[in-house]
Amino acid sequence: MNQFLAHGQFYIRTEGQCLYTQMLGVWNKEGTERYSQAVKNQAQRMLSSPWARIVDLAEFEGGGSEVTAELTRLQRWAKDNSCIYVVFILPKSLVEYMLQSAHDVYQPFEIVQSKQEAEILAQQQLQQYTVI
Repeated sequence: MNQFLAHGQFYIRTEGQCLYTQMLGVWNKEGTERYSQAVKNQAQRMLSSPWARIVDLAEFEGGGSEVTAELTRLQRWAKDNSCIYVVFILPKSLVEYMLQSAHDVYQPFEIVQSKQEAEILAQQQLQQYTVI
């Protein structure tokens, strides 16, 4: 089995019950696995209550089917671990196609044009789960 250098750059941060990621460049399987593990590690403190993902795809160029498969596994994990919603910011046409090919796994999700719009939608979804 060949092992390749990880391709794909990302940034991750959390704020409240939102996990923000920015994905950049062309990705391969190894880069996607590295990203997936980093998301899981960062999300650990949020798993006990509903949380949302905001994913900035403006500079993401996508990757092959192995990238889509790993990102789909990550989304299944997120849903199984209290993630209630995901918002994608500005995906390119190819990336939007990748999302549509795994449509059922990502539901509910939105595609928006700005970070501000993404944050508003995520907060609205999280408020529905807030216990008063």
